[in-house]
Amino acid sequence: MGAGRRTDSCRVAAVALLLGLATLIGLQTWAAGPAQAHAELIGTTPPNGAHLDAAPAQVTLRFSEAVTPVRGGMRVLGPDGGTLRSGQPHADGGTVTFSLPGGLGDGIYTVAWRVSSADSHPIEGAFIFSVGAAGRSPAMMGIPAPPGQPGLGVAFGVVRWLGYAGAAALAGGVAFLVLCWPAGWADRRARRLLHVGWAGSVVAAVAAFLVQGPYAAGVSAAHLADRELLSETLHTTYGVTVLVRIGLLVVAGPALLRPASRRARAALAVAVAGLPATWPAAGHAHVGRQAAAGFVADALHLAAMATWLGGLATLLVCVLPWARHRGPVESAATASRFSRVAFGSVIVLMVTGTYQAWRIIPGWDVLATTAYGRLLDLKVAGLVVILGFAAVSRSVVRRRYGKPATLAMPARAASLLGARVAGDLPTASVGVPTDELPAGRVPEVDTRRLRRSVTVEFGLALVVLGLTSALVATTPATPPAATGMGEMAGGSVMATGAYSAVLDGPAGSGERVSVTVSPGHIGSNQVTIAVQDGMGMARAVPEVTARLSLPQAGLGPLPVDLTSRGAGAFAGTVTLPQSGTWRLDVTVRTSDIDEHTLSTQLPVH
Repeated sequence: MGAGRRTDSCRVAAVALLLGLATLIGLQTWAAGPAQAHAELIGTTPPNGAHLDAAPAQVTLRFSEAVTPVRGGMRVLGPDGGTLRSGQPHADGGTVTFSLPGGLGDGIYTVAWRVSSADSHPIEGAFIFSVGAAGRSPAMMGIPAPPGQPGLGVAFGVVRWLGYAGAAALAGGVAFLVLCWPAGWADRRARRLLHVGWAGSVVAAVAAFLVQGPYAAGVSAAHLADRELLSETLHTTYGVTVLVRIGLLVVAGPALLRPASRRARAALAVAVAGLPATWPAAGHAHVGRQAAAGFVADALHLAAMATWLGGLATLLVCVLPWARHRGPVESAATASRFSRVAFGSVIVLMVTGTYQAWRIIPGWDVLATTAYGRLLDLKVAGLVVILGFAAVSRSVVRRRYGKPATLAMPARAASLLGARVAGDLPTASVGVPTDELPAGRVPEVDTRRLRRSVTVEFGLALVVLGLTSALVATTPATPPAATGMGEMAGGSVMATGAYSAVLDGPAGSGERVSVTVSPGHIGSNQVTIAVQDGMGMARAVPEVTARLSLPQAGLGPLPVDLTSRGAGAFAGTVTLPQSGTWRLDVTVRTSDIDEHTLSTQLPVH
């Protein structure tokens, strides 16, 4: 029976672990595109699309919050497509400046930029300016490979998930032993679970520090040990925070080896109590409005998550499968205490999660129109399902936990256990009133139903943890910066060389969006957009925005400055610096809460 219980517990843990990882990898792959964060480019000098009589001496980019330049993040492409040697970028809060080489000739110049935002995520874009008699430039060949490594983004998500899971097993396990099961310090399985959580946390923290540099710079995993990138990471808020996390784990390590010592337990408790604060210090929580309150709320949210999830793991692996061996009363008392702790953790999760959603999300439309909103929807739905199973578990503990039965025990032991039950548990939790138990008889706890509900609850919690890991890496952006994409549509090239396409709106809407780009060549182009309803009539809409990108060259998105020319009509100009198949994204906002993005391929010659 013991081997069978161990096998069942290992199987449950393995299946739940694989399910959580599969969820995370799928979500990371689904959301793979350029990562966006809170920081947004709000202006440049020279401005995008500017035509200058003389070449500028430097370039300045202004962001909505503090950013950090990354190695190779500023590329200036000349009229011939070659990369020019520019000065080292210097950041002062949200302003990044770098110098240009002297003697720039006439032509079109493209600035492709990439920086790391305050919450550690890289963001990128491009803009164009021209100098002197800038006519049509020759086709650009041999453009350097675009920055960004999607595989590293997925790896970073897995590392983040491992860090959360390890922290839950370690911090939540310690909380469980302190608050619910003091006798568990002597249990070999409980200590092993703490060791696993500690090891997972250390591996995740070290990996996160190593991956951040290549991830932010957009280079491959071959640069994990690059000294320059490691130094850059060390001088960022993210790097310092991860090192603090590693330091706390170093303090906790020796204490785990001697858990019987009160000093060791105290040191361990202090170290793990600080772990939850190391995530919001380098994430969405410490930027934006009410940053200080957001930091505290996020730390409490993570602490409650760890207490709940780590407690479930300890209950499932260490307590319930062995209830008959260690005594039914001890198991019942432990489950009852954790029921109360879990209930409090859920309250904290709900309050802090609601506050964070209010603080970060600018409107309800984000929940349906952005990747961040959809991930948040899935997380909330998962939590609702988990709460249903948690309610079942709590009901089992409070009302239907056990059944009357007998175990042969010495009279004095039974008397002591009866006193313990009377002090720690409601009598309903063990099936019969303890004062009616004859000497030598104690209740036998039936944990089968509780184990089933806790198993499902734990597995779903790991899936939600995967959603959380993907959520942290996704921008809580406002439309139209992040929108759902419509189907890619094709267009036609007119005899004049201009490009024209008709894009169908959302299914059932009857909407059509006509796009014309003229002349469709390198250099200045006129972009005209017309929105029509199902009857072919012009449809007035509040806003239309457009962006162009050339993924194979790592350029973009380039914003198209559009102005309204009447009901449903918009026009603007954009300078295209090189030939290739560009991606044109047109976002149509039809109301305060509804918008959609349509895409097409634009051949430029």
